[in-house]
Amino acid sequence: MINLENVSILGYNRSNSYLGESFRYASKDTLKIQTSLYDLNNTSGVSGILTQLSEMSVGSTDWQPITLRGNYLGSAQINNVSYVEGIDVKLKDVVIDLTIYNSGNLFNLTNPSNSLYSGINFSNINYPAHLIESLNEDFSCEVAENGNYTQSQTIQIKMLSGGAIGTTQNPLVMAKQLSANLITSNPSIGFINSNYSGYKQKPGKRTYIETQNLITNEYSVTETFKLINGFSGTYSVNYKSSLDTDSEGITTVKEQGRVQGLVPDAYGNYFAAAKLGGQYEVNNFSYPRCSGLFSAYKSPTNNHPLNSRRLSYGQVINKYSDIYEYEAVYSNDPKTNDSYSSEYTLKIEKEPDSCTYSISEEGSILGYSTECNPVDKYSNALAGYAIVNAAISGRLYDFYTSISTFANAIKLINRSETKSKILGRISYGRTFTDNLAYSYDGVRKMEIEVTDDYAVPLKNNFNIPGQKEIAQLVGITTLANRSVSINMLGNRGTTLQQYKSLAQTQLNTYTPGGTDPYISDINYSFAPLGNNFSCDCQWVFY
Repeated sequence: MINLENVSILGYNRSNSYLGESFRYASKDTLKIQTSLYDLNNTSGVSGILTQLSEMSVGSTDWQPITLRGNYLGSAQINNVSYVEGIDVKLKDVVIDLTIYNSGNLFNLTNPSNSLYSGINFSNINYPAHLIESLNEDFSCEVAENGNYTQSQTIQIKMLSGGAIGTTQNPLVMAKQLSANLITSNPSIGFINSNYSGYKQKPGKRTYIETQNLITNEYSVTETFKLINGFSGTYSVNYKSSLDTDSEGITTVKEQGRVQGLVPDAYGNYFAAAKLGGQYEVNNFSYPRCSGLFSAYKSPTNNHPLNSRRLSYGQVINKYSDIYEYEAVYSNDPKTNDSYSSEYTLKIEKEPDSCTYSISEEGSILGYSTECNPVDKYSNALAGYAIVNAAISGRLYDFYTSISTFANAIKLINRSETKSKILGRISYGRTFTDNLAYSYDGVRKMEIEVTDDYAVPLKNNFNIPGQKEIAQLVGITTLANRSVSINMLGNRGTTLQQYKSLAQTQLNTYTPGGTDPYISDINYSFAPLGNNFSCDCQWVFY
Protein backbone atom coordinates (compact mmCIF):
# COMPACT_ATOMS: atom_id res chain seq x y z
CA MET A 1 0.00 0.00 0.00
CA ILE A 2 1.24 3.49 -0.90
CA ASN A 3 0.56 6.14 1.79
CA LEU A 4 2.16 9.57 1.25
CA GLU A 5 1.43 12.75 3.23
CA ASN A 6 3.88 15.42 2.06
CA VAL A 7 2.97 15.50 -1.63
CA SER A 8 3.08 18.07 -4.43
CA ILE A 9 1.43 17.34 -7.80
CA LEU A 10 3.74 18.16 -10.70
CA GLY A 11 1.57 16.80 -13.56
CA TYR A 12 -1.78 15.09 -14.29
CA ASN A 13 -3.28 13.32 -17.36
CA ARG A 14 -6.41 11.18 -17.92
CA SER A 15 -6.97 8.70 -20.81
CA ASN A 16 -9.89 6.35 -21.53
CA SER A 17 -10.02 2.70 -22.71
CA TYR A 18 -12.78 1.43 -25.01
CA LEU A 19 -14.22 -1.84 -26.28
CA GLY A 20 -15.00 -0.98 -29.87
CA GLU A 21 -15.90 2.62 -30.43
CA SER A 22 -18.37 3.42 -27.67
CA PHE A 23 -17.97 0.98 -24.75
CA ARG A 24 -15.69 2.82 -22.31
CA TYR A 25 -14.75 0.25 -19.70
CA ALA A 26 -11.87 2.03 -17.88
CA SER A 27 -10.19 5.38 -17.33
CA LYS A 28 -6.51 5.80 -16.51
CA ASP A 29 -5.00 8.73 -14.53
CA THR A 30 -1.28 9.45 -14.82
CA LEU A 31 0.23 11.54 -11.99
CA LYS A 32 3.67 12.98 -11.43
CA ILE A 33 4.16 13.86 -7.76
CA GLN A 34 7.02 15.01 -5.57
CA THR A 35 7.38 13.90 -1.98
CA SER A 36 10.03 13.60 0.69
CA LEU A 37 11.33 10.55 2.51
CA TYR A 38 12.35 11.08 6.16
CA ASP A 39 14.73 9.37 8.58
CA LEU A 40 14.84 12.06 11.29
CA ASN A 41 16.44 9.90 13.99
CA ASN A 42 19.38 9.04 11.79
CA THR A 43 22.74 10.71 12.68
CA SER A 44 25.04 9.08 10.13
CA GLY A 45 24.83 7.05 6.90
CA VAL A 46 22.03 6.81 4.38
CA SER A 47 20.77 3.24 4.94
CA GLY A 48 17.35 4.34 6.22
CA ILE A 49 16.59 6.49 3.17
CA LEU A 50 17.89 3.84 0.75
CA THR A 51 15.74 1.16 2.42
CA GLN A 52 12.63 3.26 1.83
CA LEU A 53 13.64 3.77 -1.81
CA SER A 54 14.19 0.03 -2.20
CA GLU A 55 10.78 -0.84 -0.72
CA MET A 56 9.11 1.65 -3.01
CA SER A 57 10.89 0.17 -6.06
CA VAL A 58 9.86 -3.39 -5.13
CA GLY A 59 6.24 -2.32 -4.75
CA SER A 60 6.26 -0.76 -8.21
CA THR A 61 5.99 -4.22 -9.86
CA ASP A 62 2.33 -4.62 -8.90
CA TRP A 63 -0.92 -2.73 -8.40
CA GLN A 64 -1.66 -1.59 -4.88
CA PRO A 65 -3.97 0.84 -3.06
CA ILE A 66 -2.72 4.46 -2.86
CA THR A 67 -3.54 7.23 -0.38
CA LEU A 68 -2.27 10.80 -0.87
CA ARG A 69 -2.70 13.29 2.01
CA GLY A 70 -5.31 10.94 3.51
CA ASN A 71 -7.34 10.65 0.27
CA TYR A 72 -7.78 7.13 -1.14
CA LEU A 73 -7.39 7.25 -4.93
CA GLY A 74 -7.88 3.57 -5.86
CA SER A 75 -5.35 1.07 -7.21
CA ALA A 76 -2.12 2.39 -8.61
CA GLN A 77 1.18 1.27 -10.01
CA ILE A 78 4.50 3.06 -9.62
CA ASN A 79 5.97 3.53 -13.08
CA ASN A 80 9.15 5.45 -12.18
CA VAL A 81 10.96 6.79 -9.10
CA SER A 82 13.65 9.49 -9.43
CA TYR A 83 15.34 11.51 -6.72
CA VAL A 84 17.25 14.75 -6.25
CA GLU A 85 20.90 14.44 -5.24
CA GLY A 86 21.64 15.45 -1.66
CA ILE A 87 23.18 14.35 1.62
CA ASP A 88 20.38 11.76 2.14
CA VAL A 89 20.99 11.29 5.88
CA LYS A 90 17.67 12.57 7.26
CA LEU A 91 15.78 13.75 4.15
CA LYS A 92 15.40 12.73 0.51
CA ASP A 93 13.25 14.43 -2.15
CA VAL A 94 11.84 12.00 -4.78
CA VAL A 95 9.68 12.34 -7.91
CA ILE A 96 7.21 9.49 -8.58
CA ASP A 97 5.24 8.68 -11.75
CA LEU A 98 1.94 6.88 -10.93
CA THR A 99 -0.82 5.24 -12.97
CA ILE A 100 -4.26 4.97 -11.35
CA TYR A 101 -7.13 2.94 -12.95
CA ASN A 102 -10.77 3.93 -12.46
CA SER A 103 -14.03 2.38 -13.70
CA GLY A 104 -15.54 3.74 -16.88
CA ASN A 105 -19.12 4.04 -18.12
CA LEU A 106 -20.36 0.48 -18.76
CA PHE A 107 -24.09 1.05 -19.17
CA ASN A 108 -23.84 0.30 -22.92
CA LEU A 109 -23.01 -3.35 -22.30
CA THR A 110 -26.02 -4.00 -20.05
CA ASN A 111 -28.55 -1.69 -21.68
CA PRO A 112 -31.94 -3.48 -22.00
CA SER A 113 -31.96 -2.72 -25.73
CA ASN A 114 -28.70 -4.65 -26.15
CA SER A 115 -29.73 -8.32 -25.82
CA LEU A 116 -26.34 -9.78 -26.79
CA TYR A 117 -24.94 -9.43 -23.26
CA SER A 118 -28.15 -9.40 -21.26
CA GLY A 119 -27.58 -10.39 -17.66
CA ILE A 120 -23.82 -9.79 -17.62
CA ASN A 121 -22.80 -7.33 -14.90
CA PHE A 122 -19.37 -5.94 -15.72
CA SER A 123 -19.26 -4.07 -12.43
CA ASN A 124 -19.29 -7.30 -10.40
CA ILE A 125 -16.47 -7.24 -7.84
CA ASN A 126 -15.40 -10.72 -8.98
CA TYR A 127 -14.29 -9.32 -12.31
CA PRO A 128 -14.13 -5.48 -12.15
CA ALA A 129 -14.02 -4.27 -15.74
CA HIS A 130 -11.60 -1.44 -15.08
CA LEU A 131 -8.88 -4.03 -14.42
CA ILE A 132 -9.18 -5.44 -17.97
CA GLU A 133 -6.17 -4.49 -20.06
CA SER A 134 -7.66 -5.96 -23.26
CA LEU A 135 -10.68 -8.06 -24.25
CA ASN A 136 -11.54 -9.66 -27.59
CA GLU A 137 -14.47 -11.88 -28.54
CA ASP A 138 -14.74 -13.62 -31.91
CA PHE A 139 -17.43 -15.82 -33.44
CA SER A 140 -16.96 -18.10 -36.43
CA CYS A 141 -19.33 -20.50 -38.14
CA GLU A 142 -19.31 -22.96 -41.02
CA VAL A 143 -22.02 -24.82 -42.89
CA ALA A 144 -20.65 -27.84 -44.76
CA GLU A 145 -21.98 -29.22 -48.03
CA ASN A 146 -24.02 -31.84 -46.16
CA GLY A 147 -25.61 -29.16 -43.97
CA ASN A 148 -23.61 -29.93 -40.83
CA TYR A 149 -23.06 -26.81 -38.75
CA THR A 150 -19.94 -25.83 -36.78
CA GLN A 151 -19.68 -22.75 -34.61
CA SER A 152 -16.89 -21.52 -32.35
CA GLN A 153 -16.61 -18.63 -29.91
CA THR A 154 -13.22 -17.40 -28.74
CA ILE A 155 -12.67 -15.01 -25.83
CA GLN A 156 -9.26 -13.47 -25.08
CA ILE A 157 -8.72 -11.42 -21.93
CA LYS A 158 -5.63 -9.81 -20.47
CA MET A 159 -5.92 -8.58 -16.87
CA LEU A 160 -3.82 -6.15 -14.91
CA SER A 161 -1.51 -7.93 -12.48
CA GLY A 162 -1.91 -8.14 -8.73
CA GLY A 163 -4.42 -9.59 -6.33
CA ALA A 164 -4.75 -6.75 -3.80
CA ILE A 165 -6.72 -4.47 -6.12
CA GLY A 166 -10.13 -4.38 -4.51
CA THR A 167 -10.79 -8.11 -4.80
CA THR A 168 -9.46 -11.33 -3.32
CA GLN A 169 -9.41 -13.02 -6.74
CA ASN A 170 -6.26 -13.38 -8.79
CA PRO A 171 -6.30 -11.98 -12.35
CA LEU A 172 -6.73 -15.31 -14.15
CA VAL A 173 -9.64 -16.29 -11.90
CA MET A 174 -11.33 -13.01 -12.76
CA ALA A 175 -10.68 -13.62 -16.47
CA LYS A 176 -12.17 -17.13 -16.22
CA GLN A 177 -15.32 -15.88 -14.50
CA LEU A 178 -15.86 -13.15 -17.05
CA SER A 179 -15.25 -15.59 -19.95
CA ALA A 180 -17.71 -18.09 -18.49
CA ASN A 181 -20.42 -15.44 -18.31
CA LEU A 182 -19.75 -14.33 -21.89
CA ILE A 183 -19.90 -17.91 -23.23
CA THR A 184 -23.10 -18.82 -21.37
CA SER A 185 -24.85 -15.63 -22.50
CA ASN A 186 -25.77 -17.45 -25.77
CA PRO A 187 -26.58 -14.44 -27.97
CA SER A 188 -29.17 -15.25 -30.66
CA ILE A 189 -27.02 -14.00 -33.53
CA GLY A 190 -28.02 -15.02 -37.07
CA PHE A 191 -25.05 -16.58 -38.81
CA ILE A 192 -24.77 -17.27 -42.57
CA ASN A 193 -28.47 -16.54 -43.01
CA SER A 194 -31.69 -16.47 -41.01
CA ASN A 195 -31.95 -20.28 -41.15
CA TYR A 196 -29.14 -20.54 -38.59
CA SER A 197 -30.26 -17.76 -36.26
CA GLY A 198 -30.08 -18.86 -32.65
CA TYR A 199 -28.08 -22.05 -33.36
CA LYS A 200 -25.75 -21.16 -30.52
CA GLN A 201 -28.71 -21.66 -28.21
CA LYS A 202 -29.40 -25.21 -29.46
CA PRO A 203 -28.74 -28.03 -26.98
CA GLY A 204 -25.76 -30.27 -27.58
CA LYS A 205 -22.25 -31.20 -26.54
CA ARG A 206 -19.64 -28.45 -26.43
CA THR A 207 -15.86 -28.85 -26.48
CA TYR A 208 -13.40 -26.36 -25.03
CA ILE A 209 -9.78 -25.29 -25.46
CA GLU A 210 -8.32 -23.16 -22.66
CA THR A 211 -4.93 -21.43 -22.43
CA GLN A 212 -3.42 -19.44 -19.56
CA ASN A 213 -0.27 -17.35 -19.23
CA LEU A 214 0.66 -16.96 -15.59
CA ILE A 215 3.33 -14.36 -16.38
CA THR A 216 1.35 -11.93 -18.53
CA ASN A 217 -2.09 -12.69 -16.99
CA GLU A 218 -3.50 -13.56 -20.42
CA TYR A 219 -6.38 -16.01 -20.67
CA SER A 220 -8.23 -17.41 -23.67
CA VAL A 221 -10.99 -19.97 -24.12
CA THR A 222 -12.60 -21.36 -27.27
CA GLU A 223 -15.97 -23.10 -27.26
CA THR A 224 -16.81 -25.27 -30.28
CA PHE A 225 -20.28 -26.54 -31.06
CA LYS A 226 -21.04 -28.98 -33.87
CA LEU A 227 -24.57 -29.81 -34.95
CA ILE A 228 -25.42 -32.54 -37.45
CA ASN A 229 -27.91 -31.46 -40.08
CA GLY A 230 -31.41 -32.70 -39.23
CA PHE A 231 -32.24 -31.27 -35.81
CA SER A 232 -35.05 -33.24 -34.10
CA GLY A 233 -35.57 -32.42 -30.43
CA THR A 234 -33.22 -34.57 -28.35
CA TYR A 235 -31.02 -35.60 -31.28
CA SER A 236 -29.83 -34.53 -34.70
CA VAL A 237 -29.43 -36.97 -37.59
CA ASN A 238 -27.64 -37.07 -40.93
CA TYR A 239 -28.12 -40.02 -43.26
CA LYS A 240 -27.41 -41.15 -46.78
CA SER A 241 -29.03 -43.92 -48.83
CA SER A 242 -27.54 -45.96 -51.65
CA LEU A 243 -28.96 -48.52 -54.06
CA ASP A 244 -27.27 -51.35 -55.91
CA THR A 245 -28.73 -53.82 -58.42
CA ASP A 246 -26.70 -56.87 -59.42
CA SER A 247 -26.69 -58.76 -62.72
CA GLU A 248 -29.55 -61.01 -61.57
CA GLY A 249 -31.82 -58.06 -60.85
CA ILE A 250 -31.55 -58.32 -57.06
CA THR A 251 -31.61 -54.85 -55.49
CA THR A 252 -30.04 -53.95 -52.18
CA VAL A 253 -30.78 -50.60 -50.52
CA LYS A 254 -28.54 -49.35 -47.72
CA GLU A 255 -29.00 -46.46 -45.32
CA GLN A 256 -26.08 -45.19 -43.25
CA GLY A 257 -26.91 -42.76 -40.46
CA ARG A 258 -24.98 -40.63 -38.03
CA VAL A 259 -26.93 -39.42 -34.98
CA GLN A 260 -25.78 -36.80 -32.50
CA GLY A 261 -27.24 -36.71 -28.99
CA LEU A 262 -28.20 -33.24 -27.80
CA VAL A 263 -29.54 -33.84 -24.28
CA PRO A 264 -27.26 -35.26 -21.55
CA ASP A 265 -28.34 -37.98 -19.15
CA ALA A 266 -28.00 -37.83 -15.37
CA TYR A 267 -24.25 -38.44 -15.71
CA GLY A 268 -23.66 -35.73 -18.30
CA ASN A 269 -23.31 -38.18 -21.21
CA TYR A 270 -24.96 -37.55 -24.56
CA PHE A 271 -24.70 -41.07 -25.99
CA ALA A 272 -28.01 -42.32 -24.56
CA ALA A 273 -29.93 -39.64 -26.48
CA ALA A 274 -27.90 -40.45 -29.61
CA LYS A 275 -28.58 -44.19 -29.36
CA LEU A 276 -32.31 -43.79 -28.68
CA GLY A 277 -32.57 -41.30 -31.52
CA GLY A 278 -30.71 -43.62 -33.89
CA GLN A 279 -32.87 -46.60 -33.02
CA TYR A 280 -35.99 -44.48 -33.45
CA GLU A 281 -34.81 -43.42 -36.91
CA VAL A 282 -34.07 -47.02 -37.92
CA ASN A 283 -37.34 -48.45 -36.61
CA ASN A 284 -39.59 -45.72 -37.96
CA PHE A 285 -37.98 -43.98 -40.92
CA SER A 286 -35.15 -45.99 -42.48
CA TYR A 287 -37.37 -48.43 -44.39
CA PRO A 288 -39.80 -45.77 -45.75
CA ARG A 289 -36.80 -43.74 -46.97
CA CYS A 290 -35.13 -46.79 -48.56
CA SER A 291 -38.45 -47.92 -50.05
CA GLY A 292 -38.91 -44.50 -51.64
CA LEU A 293 -35.44 -44.69 -53.17
CA PHE A 294 -36.15 -48.24 -54.38
CA SER A 295 -39.44 -47.21 -56.01
CA ALA A 296 -37.79 -44.30 -57.80
CA TYR A 297 -34.80 -46.18 -59.25
CA LYS A 298 -35.79 -49.86 -59.54
CA SER A 299 -35.83 -51.57 -62.91
CA PRO A 300 -39.25 -51.63 -64.68
CA THR A 301 -38.93 -55.42 -64.97
CA ASN A 302 -38.24 -55.86 -61.25
CA ASN A 303 -41.43 -57.31 -59.80
CA HIS A 304 -40.14 -58.17 -56.32
CA PRO A 305 -40.93 -55.50 -53.69
CA LEU A 306 -38.41 -54.30 -51.17
CA ASN A 307 -38.90 -56.37 -48.05
CA SER A 308 -39.41 -54.49 -44.79
CA ARG A 309 -37.33 -57.03 -42.84
CA ARG A 310 -33.79 -55.75 -42.55
CA LEU A 311 -31.21 -57.92 -44.24
CA SER A 312 -28.59 -56.66 -41.80
CA TYR A 313 -28.28 -54.00 -39.13
CA GLY A 314 -24.96 -52.68 -37.87
CA GLN A 315 -24.16 -50.25 -35.07
CA VAL A 316 -21.07 -48.31 -34.03
CA ILE A 317 -21.33 -47.85 -30.27
CA ASN A 318 -19.07 -45.64 -28.17
CA LYS A 319 -20.74 -44.71 -24.90
CA TYR A 320 -18.16 -41.96 -24.27
CA SER A 321 -19.12 -40.15 -27.47
CA ASP A 322 -22.21 -38.16 -28.40
CA ILE A 323 -22.39 -39.92 -31.79
CA TYR A 324 -24.26 -43.11 -32.71
CA GLU A 325 -23.78 -44.61 -36.17
CA TYR A 326 -25.91 -47.27 -37.82
CA GLU A 327 -26.26 -49.11 -41.11
CA ALA A 328 -29.53 -50.75 -42.18
CA VAL A 329 -29.69 -52.91 -45.31
CA TYR A 330 -32.82 -54.07 -47.14
CA SER A 331 -33.20 -56.37 -50.15
CA ASN A 332 -35.85 -57.60 -52.55
CA ASP A 333 -34.19 -61.02 -52.96
CA PRO A 334 -37.08 -63.50 -52.60
CA LYS A 335 -34.76 -66.28 -51.39
CA THR A 336 -33.36 -64.12 -48.63
CA ASN A 337 -36.63 -62.54 -47.63
CA ASP A 338 -38.74 -65.72 -47.76
CA SER A 339 -36.42 -68.03 -45.82
CA TYR A 340 -37.00 -67.25 -42.17
CA SER A 341 -37.12 -64.53 -39.58
CA SER A 342 -35.81 -64.72 -36.05
CA GLU A 343 -36.04 -62.67 -32.90
CA TYR A 344 -34.60 -63.02 -29.45
CA THR A 345 -34.49 -61.28 -26.10
CA LEU A 346 -31.40 -61.11 -23.93
CA LYS A 347 -31.70 -60.83 -20.17
CA ILE A 348 -29.12 -60.60 -17.42
CA GLU A 349 -29.81 -60.72 -13.69
CA LYS A 350 -27.49 -60.50 -10.73
CA GLU A 351 -28.28 -63.35 -8.42
CA PRO A 352 -29.40 -62.24 -4.94
CA ASP A 353 -26.72 -61.94 -2.25
CA SER A 354 -23.94 -63.00 -4.60
CA CYS A 355 -21.58 -61.67 -7.24
CA THR A 356 -22.78 -64.05 -9.94
CA TYR A 357 -25.00 -63.41 -12.92
CA SER A 358 -27.69 -65.38 -14.73
CA ILE A 359 -27.73 -64.71 -18.47
CA SER A 360 -30.56 -65.94 -20.65
CA GLU A 361 -31.85 -65.75 -24.19
CA GLU A 362 -35.35 -66.54 -25.37
CA GLY A 363 -36.19 -66.48 -29.03
CA SER A 364 -38.12 -67.92 -31.92
CA ILE A 365 -37.56 -68.71 -35.60
CA LEU A 366 -40.37 -68.60 -38.12
CA GLY A 367 -39.83 -70.28 -41.46
CA TYR A 368 -41.25 -68.87 -44.69
CA SER A 369 -42.31 -70.50 -47.92
CA THR A 370 -43.25 -68.85 -51.20
CA GLU A 371 -45.77 -71.64 -51.77
CA CYS A 372 -46.99 -71.74 -48.15
CA ASN A 373 -45.73 -75.31 -47.94
CA PRO A 374 -45.48 -76.45 -44.28
CA VAL A 375 -42.55 -78.74 -45.12
CA ASP A 376 -40.56 -75.88 -46.64
CA LYS A 377 -41.47 -73.58 -43.75
CA TYR A 378 -40.27 -76.10 -41.20
CA SER A 379 -37.07 -76.83 -43.17
CA ASN A 380 -36.31 -73.12 -43.40
CA ALA A 381 -36.99 -72.75 -39.69
CA LEU A 382 -34.56 -75.62 -38.95
CA ALA A 383 -31.91 -74.02 -41.15
CA GLY A 384 -32.39 -70.68 -39.43
CA TYR A 385 -32.30 -72.31 -36.02
CA ALA A 386 -28.97 -73.96 -36.82
CA ILE A 387 -27.50 -70.52 -37.55
CA VAL A 388 -29.08 -68.87 -34.51
CA ASN A 389 -28.20 -71.73 -32.17
CA ALA A 390 -24.53 -71.66 -33.15
CA ALA A 391 -24.22 -68.06 -32.00
CA ILE A 392 -26.19 -68.20 -28.75
CA SER A 393 -23.30 -68.80 -26.34
CA GLY A 394 -21.06 -66.20 -28.00
CA ARG A 395 -23.85 -63.65 -28.11
CA LEU A 396 -24.70 -64.19 -24.44
CA TYR A 397 -21.04 -63.97 -23.44
CA ASP A 398 -20.60 -60.66 -25.28
CA PHE A 399 -23.78 -59.38 -23.64
CA TYR A 400 -22.55 -60.54 -20.22
CA THR A 401 -19.13 -58.87 -20.54
CA SER A 402 -20.71 -55.63 -21.81
CA ILE A 403 -22.85 -55.35 -18.66
CA SER A 404 -20.79 -57.05 -15.97
CA THR A 405 -17.31 -56.08 -14.82
CA PHE A 406 -16.38 -59.79 -14.78
CA ALA A 407 -15.19 -61.97 -17.63
CA ASN A 408 -15.71 -65.47 -16.22
CA ALA A 409 -16.60 -68.46 -18.36
CA ILE A 410 -20.35 -68.97 -18.54
CA LYS A 411 -21.98 -72.40 -18.29
CA LEU A 412 -25.26 -73.68 -19.68
CA ILE A 413 -27.65 -74.60 -16.89
CA ASN A 414 -30.98 -74.79 -18.69
CA ARG A 415 -32.28 -75.23 -22.22
CA SER A 416 -35.69 -75.62 -23.78
CA GLU A 417 -37.02 -76.11 -27.31
CA THR A 418 -40.49 -76.25 -28.83
CA LYS A 419 -40.94 -77.17 -32.48
CA SER A 420 -44.05 -77.00 -34.63
CA LYS A 421 -43.88 -78.64 -38.06
CA ILE A 422 -47.29 -77.35 -39.06
CA LEU A 423 -46.54 -73.70 -38.21
CA GLY A 424 -42.89 -73.88 -39.19
CA ARG A 425 -41.92 -72.30 -35.87
CA ILE A 426 -39.18 -73.12 -33.37
CA SER A 427 -39.08 -71.50 -29.93
CA TYR A 428 -36.12 -71.93 -27.64
CA GLY A 429 -34.58 -70.77 -24.38
CA ARG A 430 -31.08 -70.92 -22.95
CA THR A 431 -29.85 -69.93 -19.51
CA PHE A 432 -26.19 -69.61 -18.55
CA THR A 433 -24.39 -68.69 -15.32
CA ASP A 434 -20.93 -67.35 -14.53
CA ASN A 435 -20.90 -68.94 -11.06
CA LEU A 436 -17.43 -70.49 -10.75
CA ALA A 437 -18.60 -72.88 -8.04
CA TYR A 438 -21.67 -73.96 -9.97
CA SER A 439 -22.21 -77.65 -10.80
CA TYR A 440 -25.17 -79.75 -11.84
CA ASP A 441 -26.24 -80.59 -8.29
CA GLY A 442 -22.81 -81.90 -7.42
CA VAL A 443 -21.84 -82.99 -10.97
CA ARG A 444 -18.62 -81.52 -12.29
CA LYS A 445 -18.88 -82.83 -15.84
CA MET A 446 -21.70 -84.14 -17.96
CA GLU A 447 -21.57 -85.62 -21.46
CA ILE A 448 -24.74 -86.31 -23.43
CA GLU A 449 -24.82 -88.19 -26.72
CA VAL A 450 -27.99 -88.34 -28.81
CA THR A 451 -28.42 -90.73 -31.73
CA ASP A 452 -31.50 -90.69 -33.98
CA ASP A 453 -32.51 -93.44 -36.44
CA TYR A 454 -35.36 -92.09 -38.53
CA ALA A 455 -38.16 -94.17 -39.99
CA VAL A 456 -37.24 -95.67 -43.40
CA PRO A 457 -39.84 -96.84 -45.99
CA LEU A 458 -39.45 -100.54 -46.87
CA LYS A 459 -39.15 -101.48 -50.50
CA ASN A 460 -38.66 -104.51 -52.72
CA ASN A 461 -35.94 -104.47 -55.35
CA PHE A 462 -36.54 -106.43 -58.59
CA ASN A 463 -33.80 -107.20 -61.08
CA ILE A 464 -35.17 -107.40 -64.62
CA PRO A 465 -32.77 -108.99 -67.15
CA GLY A 466 -31.60 -106.46 -69.67
CA GLN A 467 -33.18 -103.64 -67.66
CA LYS A 468 -32.24 -101.55 -64.63
CA GLU A 469 -33.27 -102.50 -61.12
CA ILE A 470 -36.81 -101.50 -60.14
CA ALA A 471 -37.72 -100.61 -56.53
CA GLN A 472 -41.27 -101.02 -55.28
CA LEU A 473 -42.47 -99.47 -52.00
CA VAL A 474 -44.40 -101.94 -49.89
CA GLY A 475 -46.24 -99.28 -47.84
CA ILE A 476 -44.47 -100.13 -44.59
CA THR A 477 -41.85 -98.08 -42.71
CA THR A 478 -39.45 -99.04 -39.97
CA LEU A 479 -39.82 -97.66 -36.47
CA ALA A 480 -37.81 -94.52 -35.55
CA ASN A 481 -35.40 -94.81 -32.63
CA ARG A 482 -33.66 -92.29 -30.38
CA SER A 483 -30.83 -93.26 -28.06
CA VAL A 484 -29.58 -90.94 -25.34
CA SER A 485 -26.43 -91.73 -23.35
CA ILE A 486 -25.58 -89.65 -20.30
CA ASN A 487 -22.22 -89.85 -18.51
CA MET A 488 -21.58 -87.82 -15.36
CA LEU A 489 -18.55 -87.24 -13.17
CA GLY A 490 -19.69 -86.01 -9.78
CA ASN A 491 -18.17 -84.47 -6.71
CA ARG A 492 -17.30 -86.71 -3.83
CA GLY A 493 -20.40 -87.47 -1.80
CA THR A 494 -22.92 -87.02 -4.63
CA THR A 495 -25.73 -89.48 -3.96
CA LEU A 496 -27.35 -91.89 -6.37
CA GLN A 497 -30.66 -90.06 -5.99
CA GLN A 498 -29.00 -86.80 -7.12
CA TYR A 499 -27.58 -88.50 -10.22
CA LYS A 500 -30.92 -90.12 -11.05
CA SER A 501 -32.86 -86.87 -10.59
CA LEU A 502 -30.52 -84.94 -12.89
CA ALA A 503 -30.53 -87.76 -15.46
CA GLN A 504 -34.33 -87.78 -15.45
CA THR A 505 -34.38 -84.00 -16.06
CA GLN A 506 -32.02 -84.34 -19.01
CA LEU A 507 -33.90 -87.31 -20.49
CA ASN A 508 -37.17 -85.38 -20.34
CA THR A 509 -35.47 -82.64 -22.36
CA TYR A 510 -34.60 -85.08 -25.15
CA THR A 511 -37.95 -86.91 -25.37
CA PRO A 512 -38.65 -87.27 -29.13
CA GLY A 513 -41.57 -85.39 -30.61
CA GLY A 514 -42.84 -88.11 -32.96
CA THR A 515 -46.07 -90.09 -32.77
CA ASP A 516 -46.61 -92.38 -29.74
CA PRO A 517 -43.05 -92.30 -28.35
CA TYR A 518 -42.35 -94.85 -25.66
CA ILE A 519 -39.25 -96.02 -23.81
CA SER A 520 -38.12 -99.39 -25.09
CA ASP A 521 -35.11 -99.74 -22.80
CA ILE A 522 -33.42 -97.84 -19.96
CA ASN A 523 -30.55 -98.74 -17.64
CA TYR A 524 -28.01 -97.00 -15.47
CA SER A 525 -24.80 -97.78 -13.60
CA PHE A 526 -23.25 -96.11 -10.55
CA ALA A 527 -19.69 -96.38 -9.25
CA PRO A 528 -19.45 -94.58 -5.87
CA LEU A 529 -15.67 -94.98 -5.58
CA GLY A 530 -15.04 -93.25 -8.89
CA ASN A 531 -17.99 -90.85 -8.58
CA ASN A 532 -19.21 -92.00 -12.00
CA PHE A 533 -22.77 -92.40 -13.20
CA SER A 534 -24.02 -93.42 -16.64
CA CYS A 535 -27.49 -93.86 -18.05
CA ASP A 536 -28.73 -95.14 -21.43
CA CYS A 537 -32.28 -94.70 -22.66
CA GLN A 538 -33.96 -95.69 -25.93
CA TRP A 539 -37.24 -94.46 -27.38
CA VAL A 540 -39.29 -95.92 -30.18
CA PHE A 541 -41.71 -93.73 -32.11
CA TYR A 542 -43.37 -93.40 -35.47
